Amino acid sequence: VDLHALEGVGVDSPEAAVLAAAAVLATARAAGFTPERASGPAIEPAPIDARPPAAATAVQLLELLLAGDVRVPGGAAPLLADWLERCAFAGRRPPPRLVPRILDLASTEEDLRRAAIEATGGLAPWLGRRNPAWAWAWAAAEVAPAPAADGVAEWETATRGRRVELLDRLRATDPAAARGLVQQAWATEGAAEREALLATLAVGLGEDDEPLLESALDDRSKAVRARAARLLDELPTSGRAHRRAARAAPLVSVGGRLRRGLVVEPPGELDDADRRDGITDDRIGTLGVTASRLVQLVAAAPLSVWPSHLGQDVEWIVDHAREHAELLAGWSLAAVRQGDPRWAMALLRHVARADLLGSLPPDAAAAWLERSVARLPEASLFPLVAAVPAPWPASLSSAVVRRYADLAEKAPLVELVAPLLVRRLDPVVGPDVERWAGRLPEGSRDRRTLRNLHHALTIRRSIAEELR
Repeated sequence: VDLHALEGVGVDSPEAAVLAAAAVLATARAAGFTPERASGPAIEPAPIDARPPAAATAVQLLELLLAGDVRVPGGAAPLLADWLERCAFAGRRPPPRLVPRILDLASTEEDLRRAAIEATGGLAPWLGRRNPAWAWAWAAAEVAPAPAADGVAEWETATRGRRVELLDRLRATDPAAARGLVQQAWATEGAAEREALLATLAVGLGEDDEPLLESALDDRSKAVRARAARLLDELPTSGRAHRRAARAAPLVSVGGRLRRGLVVEPPGELDDADRRDGITDDRIGTLGVTASRLVQLVAAAPLSVWPSHLGQDVEWIVDHAREHAELLAGWSLAAVRQGDPRWAMALLRHVARADLLGSLPPDAAAAWLERSVARLPEASLFPLVAAVPAPWPASLSSAVVRRYADLAEKAPLVELVAPLLVRRLDPVVGPDVERWAGRLPEGSRDRRTLRNLHHALTIRRSIAEELR
């Protein structure tokens, strides 16, 4: 029915127009009249999804989660993500009638978006193209046209935020073209815009970006210079990295006749070259100014320099740096930035840092946490547990639950960690969670939280069984 033909009816909203059209159509059908089809471009149908729908029991679980009736520490979003991921992995799809509710939740829970798009197939972007509230689904699935290096109309007139979005997407497919746009705009943009444009180079960062970053070290804006230095920290083969190595290496040597160890000399005052490379007098944590300078110098140098310079392997070097907090801190930063698992594993024997643990491959991180969790101090326990991504093996799940159960009197721990464990724990440790709850006072809030955690694990087990 042509809704424009209803202009004389006096409708004042799209909803009223639809209802008026339905009334007209019903009256026409009752009179035996077949209305003509509305003119105008036809809407293409939603893409066909050939995957079979999820089984009825799995759909019932999905409806339960979407209704929000499940009491789960931190909310039901992690369980919904689990359902969606398992559904996609099993080669099935949710019923179309539930897709709008999935997209509504994913609009407010960004962590759900990737799983929602994978599970719903082409239907999510098709709907997102037609509902502004779900536009993220269309944007995520849309293949962005590569803007030409000499500029396009949208690039020339776009806001800063839109330019950053365009560059982020382009960097993922054509880093050189994106870099060309940054260089094109560089001379005419303000400091805040230059920093924002430079930050987009983090996507697909590579050696070809070094000349632009090196030139940005001379920018008149302190924020731009700092951004360039942070990005160059991720390039251990850059000229800046080798300059920092030449400055840092002479400060560390192997000494001692009876007991060999590392000898560390404090760096002197910073010169112009140091400051150009982004080394500052800012204090790091509880370290003094001089020690903080050394941390920055060591962190900016390639890790490959130290075994050849000191004539020892990584494990020996780290083991003999136990008394030098500034070396451990600098090497820890370098191991994370340079993604070196050997250095990270060696350092974790002496400094339990979440960023080091998170830089390891998931299997290695899980194995380290399982070996170490029983002796980790309470203060560092949560960030280290949070650094190991899901899914956890049953052995790690059991070890973590036992450690927290041993701290049962520390009531704030339950409220802090329970939402994290909803997604990470293997459901087979449900009985362990029940025993943990049993150590807490009857009727207490934390005991109820753990009961809800146990319920969440039961639901996750059901999801796994129904979406195999």
